[in-house]
Amino acid sequence: MKYILDIDKYTKLNESMLDGNMNDILADWGAVSNAVSSGLYGFSYDPNLSTYPNQYDSTVDPFTRNQLLVKGLRNQVNRSQSEMNDLVFNKYLKDIEELDNIKILRMFVNNMGFLDVFISFELFEIEFFGVFRSFNNTLQPIIFTSELYTDVNFSYINEEYRLKLSNHLKMILDNWFNPMICSYKSLKNNTLRDLKGGFFEIKKDAVINIVGTNIDANRNKYAIVVYKDNKYFIKDNDFYYINYRYEKIKDTIIL
Repeated sequence: MKYILDIDKYTKLNESMLDGNMNDILADWGAVSNAVSSGLYGFSYDPNLSTYPNQYDSTVDPFTRNQLLVKGLRNQVNRSQSEMNDLVFNKYLKDIEELDNIKILRMFVNNMGFLDVFISFELFEIEFFGVFRSFNNTLQPIIFTSELYTDVNFSYINEEYRLKLSNHLKMILDNWFNPMICSYKSLKNNTLRDLKGGFFEIKKDAVINIVGTNIDANRNKYAIVVYKDNKYFIKDNDFYYINYRYEKIKDTIIL
């Protein structure tokens, strides 16, 4: 059986193989992008035929080699990213042990009707400031910003670290805002909400009993109050001012 090969292509084939350049061969043999995408390209890669199923295998065609190269780089990036996330998470666990002296500096009602809560805290005995925007907005994610995030000594802080720190600080603040089930004295004239949603005013030094807390349909917190045998509520932004407007006078409820 005879094999006929065009002499020009044969010469070019040898030269290209010696040069390590297959581009000319592929062009002459019709290995265009349309042929590759339609599955008509003549070379195939079977990892079972080689002990080196990667881009360096001599049996792998250039197109598959490029795909394997990109895949390898992507895997390397993913591994590096995973290692970096583990490193940052370990740093977070160590940092959180040094978190101390958390203070609420002030609270303001913003243009949306929610509270912006300004705080300070210490990390490794360094004081930082931050703010929770719309702290009690339960319908949107809480936004916490701090100068800590731009400090050059904490340049490793990433988005996951920020989220964990924000949730941790919010949990601490939530625990402080939640009133105890006990008796409180009003430090000034305050208003309560009755069962119909109306306002009821109590005088300074009036004693109320907070008998529980709950959340409404919009997941907003409110306190359940008993005053002179009637049930009232402290809700909306007023809920977060309970510890400022009332003073705990007894660890149990005064009957």
